[in-house]
Amino acid sequence: MSGWTTNLLSGIAQLLADAGVGVWRPDGSPYAAGDTGIVDSGMPPEPERVICLGAYPVSDHPSQADVTVGVQVRTRAGRDPREVRDLDDAVFEVLHGLEQTELGGVRVVQIYRRSSAALGQARDATDRWEWTSNYYVDAMRPTAARPF
Repeated sequence: MSGWTTNLLSGIAQLLADAGVGVWRPDGSPYAAGDTGIVDSGMPPEPERVICLGAYPVSDHPSQADVTVGVQVRTRAGRDPREVRDLDDAVFEVLHGLEQTELGGVRVVQIYRRSSAALGQARDATDRWEWTSNYYVDAMRPTAARPF
């Protein structure tokens, strides 16, 4: 059994994979060199192209099941900055403006990008470019004290 946040991130990862933006391997099996890997939370050293998803709380209604969760989408690509911008754009095309859907069993009201920024080149031998975009996910998170 997975927790609510894990289910949400897994649902977003599957949505991106279904749209052809990247490859999601929830079983943790390795990615091929040419894959754009979609991962949860930690940026792996390989493959070269990665979409890394992480979540953080933004706001929780005290008595209703309404929540806003921030989802950081950190992307990495090759040595050409256009590659990482294009990857970030591909994620935006799938996520921004999505409304009234279910992702990983989580009822999502809407998703919208809140901010975005270039992170520059990695300070290692790879010199790969990185970018980050923060999306806000308005969703339903019922609990015993806050039912639908």
